[in-house]
Amino acid sequence: MKTALAVVAIAVLFLGASALTARAESTLEGVGHSPRLGLGLGYGLAYGPGDVKDFALVTGFMLFDYEDIWPHAAPEPLRFKIEASLGGTTEGSSRGLASVGGLALYYLDGLGGSLFRPYGEAGVGVMYSEHKVAGQGSRLNFNPQIGIGVEFPGHNQSRIWASLRLHHLSNAGLHKDNRGVNSLVLMMGYYFD
Repeated sequence: MKTALAVVAIAVLFLGASALTARAESTLEGVGHSPRLGLGLGYGLAYGPGDVKDFALVTGFMLFDYEDIWPHAAPEPLRFKIEASLGGTTEGSSRGLASVGGLALYYLDGLGGSLFRPYGEAGVGVMYSEHKVAGQGSRLNFNPQIGIGVEFPGHNQSRIWASLRLHHLSNAGLHKDNRGVNSLVLMMGYYFD
């Protein structure tokens, strides 16, 4: 039953992401906006519990103006990011992982300048991992995240970026064993626009 709920949750997430992307494309046809596309590499330093393993990720994402996705007014610095990652553990025999998620991103323009543009971000997704720690009942878990980052302006609006996130995995009680896993994830990447 709980596995079925998890599968339904993932299906809803994928359908929601598809619907949001379709809405953004529909909205953007009239105004000429296009989402920013980017790619990043990340390293997760797992710090709890003790038998958890570090991991590496490759992440692709689309960054939208928030109002192009959600049908209400929003501050100009607010964006919405949809991302997907593939990776694996880096200790012992590597175990694969995959995740999808959505995050709100807010540019902190009052703190930046011409050389850098800081931001904060927070969101949630789901992650499947072949590696489980003791007491972690499910390989499929929810993945809330919060972090800070910075973009470095370049030519033709291309930007190098880096971020640091607090990363949590748990199944939200869908399995009786629900030991959470916490990590600090450093990411660096590039926008293609």
